[in-house]
Amino acid sequence: MNDDGSQVVLDRFTGDFQLKEVEDKSRLRQGLVVDVEATGVDIRRDTVIEFAGRPFTFDSATGDVVAVGPSLDTLNDPGEPLTPFISRLTGLTDADLSGQSLDVDAASALIEGADLIIAHNARYDRPMVERAVGKSKKVWACSWSMIDWTGLGFPAGKLESLAIYHGFFFGAHRADADVDGLLHLLTFDNPETGKPYLADLLAAARQPSYRVDALDAPFDSKDALKARRYRWDGSRRVWWREIPAADLAEEQAWLDAEVYPRGDNSAVTQISPFERFRPL
Repeated sequence: MNDDGSQVVLDRFTGDFQLKEVEDKSRLRQGLVVDVEATGVDIRRDTVIEFAGRPFTFDSATGDVVAVGPSLDTLNDPGEPLTPFISRLTGLTDADLSGQSLDVDAASALIEGADLIIAHNARYDRPMVERAVGKSKKVWACSWSMIDWTGLGFPAGKLESLAIYHGFFFGAHRADADVDGLLHLLTFDNPETGKPYLADLLAAARQPSYRVDALDAPFDSKDALKARRYRWDGSRRVWWREIPAADLAEEQAWLDAEVYPRGDNSAVTQISPFERFRPL
């Protein structure tokens, strides 16, 4: 914002990450921010057309990013024309992808070297990455769902919007730009705690999480369930959502009040940190 408050000034992010000095090297861990672009949003059917990853080193106690490694950006020919919508969204064309194939070995090496993998929509990115690159036993974290952006006063958790509220912009919807924009955002301080957003994400990732199944939910509760971010699993025919342990009591109270006034019929299953964000 300028001096008189009449204008907001945004800086284009060009790769100058906000790095901190390390105090105790024994606390250093390896992180990886990833993003994919694909032919659509169906995690079981659509094809990855771009994978990007940026490795970084962080202080596991403070959430400070202390070093950033070289990024990987690799394209893939899906074997079919892109839809006009996907071309507009990503900026990629059929000509860009023609004859390209993902560098699976390089992507796998980045994933294997990471203690924590971060995506801004891990519910989408993890299954797409694992279909394209292969499964691995890694802890994933979601910067969209595991940081309380609305509770901090931001109107939405969309990455481009959050960047603007933090004074910068980037070339959104290409995987490499999204990766760098997200990592840069995570180095900013939470206005309430004074600690980087990465510290919030680490704290959330360390909590146990649970899948709550709203079994036999009445049909007229579907809109309330959707508004509360429950998802419909057609194969199991159940509404479900994944929540941290700290929210479990509140969630069960909400179900009792809004879905099961005549008696709770939900089921709760603990999820391993290594299994988070995988499809059921």
